[in-house]
Amino acid sequence: MALSDYVKNVGLRFVYTPSRRKATKGIVLHHPAMYTATPEQIHQLHLNRGWIGAGYNFLVRKDGAVYELRPRWSVGAHAASKVSGVGVTNNSETIGICFEGYFHP
Repeated sequence: MALSDYVKNVGLRFVYTPSRRKATKGIVLHHPAMYTATPEQIHQLHLNRGWIGAGYNFLVRKDGAVYELRPRWSVGAHAASKVSGVGVTNNSETIGICFEGYFHP
């Protein structure tokens, strides 16, 4: 099966088309600090921050459903400038994956 058989595209509309990622050197894992979070809620939260739309490339919901938020080929808006000790530029060289939930007290 292809990746597209598992990943749902919800067709979020961005303020403008995100830039294309030239290389993928890692994955940055996130959580939205919300017990439940739909793709649309995350997208709106990020728009409210002044971003072009959802900063994560993917969202994994608690039921196992996987959604493409920002296009998989695009530069994200999900992490700081460098991965400590590795030198990878987070947003331009990584994919951001958000796991639904609130994982800190």
